Parts: sequence; C-alpha cells; structure tokens
Amino acid sequence: MPPVLDEAFEGLDFAGDAAEGWVAFCQRLQAAWSTARPDIWHPAARISDWSTALTTRAALSGAGRSLRSIERKIKRFSGQTQRSLAFYSTFERLHELSRRSAEQPLAGIAADAGYSDQSHMGRAVRRATGFSPARLNKAIETEEPFWCYRLLGERF
Repeated sequence: MPPVLDEAFEGLDFAGDAAEGWVAFCQRLQAAWSTARPDIWHPAARISDWSTALTTRAALSGAGRSLRSIERKIKRFSGQTQRSLAFYSTFERLHELSRRSAEQPLAGIAADAGYSDQSHMGRAVRRATGFSPARLNKAIETEEPFWCYRLLGERF
C-alpha cells in the first residue's frame, strides 16, 4: 500500500467511532492530495487525456483492430466521433492559450492552438459557441449572461 494511504488509515486506529474515523481519514487524504496534485490545473489536458485513453481502450479491447473498428468503439464508448473529440480537444487548447496570453494577437493564438489561420479559428469558435470571436468578446465585456467569463478574465 502506498505510504500516503498508510498515513490516512492510521487516523482510523485512533478514532473513537466510525464517524470520527471517517472524518480523520478524509482530512489526511485531502492533505496528501493537496500536496500531490499540480499547482495549475490545465482544462485542455483533460479532454485530450480522456480522448487518448479512450482511443487506447478502443484499440486494445475486443476483436477488430482496424481504424474503422476503433472509430466505432470510440463512438460506442463516448457517444462522440473521434473527429468531434479532436475538435473539442483543440478548442480547449485554444481556450487555455487565449486565457494565458491575453496580450497576444488572435492570429498568433490561432497558430499556437493548431489552427491553419485566424479565420479557421473563428469558424471553430462559432461552431462551439454560436458566436464569432469578436461577438463573443463583446458579449463577455457587456452582457449580463456572460458575467462569469468576465470574472474569470476570459476572451477569444
């Protein structure tokens, strides 16, 4: 057993009852987790990692190893095509880059995110949000329903 879990389980020995033991266990586990997790969480890595794991699972499970067979399994496992998972992975990468480098021009952000040009990025933003990047930025700055984006300091 990992030492972190050993330490967390030690709290159970000294507890007076089950409820106390559970609270002590959760507190020790939370303390261990907070030191082990990364300082900055990257949301873009999340769907990319999940998509990669899903592709690996599809390739290694059951009969059929052809590309089309793997694509069918991905669709069955996730309800999404491999192409749409790649779209959302790229879009999340764009979102991360746009938050991190607000002073950079949109053409540079588009290139860094993997889009062929700024208009390609604009079409992707419109497809994912229903707004052009300029309209989305204007809505974030001025419209009430977009208050959470202002709070997070986001833009496209």
